[in-house]
Amino acid sequence: MFPKPALVYNLTDDWQIRLAGNLVYESYRTDDVFTPLHKLRLHNAVVQYNEDRAGLQVSYSGIKHVKITAAAGCTFRRDFDFFRAHVSEKTDPAPYVQLSAEAKF
Repeated sequence: MFPKPALVYNLTDDWQIRLAGNLVYESYRTDDVFTPLHKLRLHNAVVQYNEDRAGLQVSYSGIKHVKITAAAGCTFRRDFDFFRAHVSEKTDPAPYVQLSAEAKF
């Protein structure tokens, strides 16, 4: 697994701020593709997929054996291109929010 690139700033030993971005560009073969609106029905198709995402994460580890993390960001672009079938689909931007707690004993 490759590390995720980010700009990391440690305010103190307990607080960490991370600004991250992710660019995914892949191409692969699918099995069957059936969308709920019946707009897209393909079998054994090749798809080119790309996604652009950015976000901010804040972590606090000042409590013994516990780490609390809050993150928010947005997926700005997500495209599916079934170029051999001459079908392409683009999605709207989608925000995301995450809150997690990790305990180590």
